[in-house]
Amino acid sequence: RRTKGHATINISEDGSKCVECVGNQINNNGVRIVDNDWIETEVRYGNDAQTIIGLRIKNTTEEQRKEICNNLEELVGSQYNYLLIFYSRNKYYCTDLISRVLRKSNIKINYDSFYTTGNDLIVSNSTYIIFLCERVKDGYFNIYYLSKEK
Repeated sequence: RRTKGHATINISEDGSKCVECVGNQINNNGVRIVDNDWIETEVRYGNDAQTIIGLRIKNTTEEQRKEICNNLEELVGSQYNYLLIFYSRNKYYCTDLISRVLRKSNIKINYDSFYTTGNDLIVSNSTYIIFLCERVKDGYFNIYYLSKEK
């Protein structure tokens, strides 16, 4: 079975808005701000995600989080990088966008210096898992919330 994924980053304090970079839409590809409605989207539109993992960046200050959000908002409208493994200065794909914006704030996610994947985000020493959501059958999910970082 082929694994596919997507990564976004929340930019609102209440988690209702996120920034993502997509290349599979008829219109509106690239970096954009969207409603953070992933669970509703998975159920309502029958998407096929089997597992969704929520991550948080370790040890960030409020100032760093604001800087990250501002840097993301400045990139809204940037184009999607369809050549994922090739670096493009002004084009992004989802995990690449997150990795590069975090790097601007001195947070390193990608340790192998090859293209950034979802696995890079998950295994990074700079992140920790805050929830795991698994599909148990169509329209039904178990969501496990994990404890705070110690």
